[in-house]
Amino acid sequence: MVYVEKGSDVSDTGPDYAALLQRHGVRPTSQRLAVARVLLDKARHLSADQVMWRVKRERQCVSLATIYNTLKLFRRRGLVSMVVIEPGKVYYDSNTEPHDHFYNEDTGELIDSSGQMTLRGVYPLPVGTKPLGMNVVVRVCSHARFRKNPPEGSETALLEGSEAAPTHVPE
Repeated sequence: MVYVEKGSDVSDTGPDYAALLQRHGVRPTSQRLAVARVLLDKARHLSADQVMWRVKRERQCVSLATIYNTLKLFRRRGLVSMVVIEPGKVYYDSNTEPHDHFYNEDTGELIDSSGQMTLRGVYPLPVGTKPLGMNVVVRVCSHARFRKNPPEGSETALLEGSEAAPTHVPE
């Protein structure tokens, strides 16, 4: 994990973001330090717009282009990973350890899973390739929404109007 709570870059005066950036080969400009303070203080998932809003809340003058360029640099240097939910919906994750995610479509919240799926035995890879990694995002919704609009063919849909909770029966 890269975020400073777990690293050695914490002193009596708080996290040393400059040292963290330098250790990853990033020159610590005031704009990069502002982004680091809002994104790397703990494990979190933020969009570029959310990073921008939080940086502005700190009274830092940074353009959205600078935010995107900084996030791209942080990603290249291993400070964050990128989680693509769909085109135009991207989150930057300060937890760079391999892990999967749950995405709540009702709230827009991206949540770390406690485990990680593997490719072994799942799909044959194209000839001449090797896996570099795998990002799994499981889409979820609130239980109430599921009851109101159950997927067609689900047990709840078949019971029409029943108060029974949806269940999954392993085959």
